[in-house]
Amino acid sequence: MRVTFRTVRLTKLHPLTISRGTSTGSNNLFVMVSDGDVTGIGECAPGTGYDDTLAAEAQAQLESIVQDGLGDGSPYAVYARMAAAHVDPAAMAAMDVALWDFWAKRAGLPLYR
Repeated sequence: MRVTFRTVRLTKLHPLTISRGTSTGSNNLFVMVSDGDVTGIGECAPGTGYDDTLAAEAQAQLESIVQDGLGDGSPYAVYARMAAAHVDPAAMAAMDVALWDFWAKRAGLPLYR
């Protein structure tokens, strides 16, 4: 299994203004888990309390988790490794969804199954 990352700047059609300020967009990290012609995709999107450094920080955390490989790619095993390493929840979600998406596609099933 191969894990790749891509940060994309997503610009809002209309700026969002709330009491803490105005947001015109965000840097979102996409996580791709691939083997052969199957690729699972997950996304790390900043929410309330995050700034534009989240994508880079999340990628660094996930790279440290996958540096020795994903083993058999079990979402449960990888999730346990991330939890033990105190990976940011948004980063954990991106990797978790990418793995589940990968296995669903490999099985020919929709992700919700």
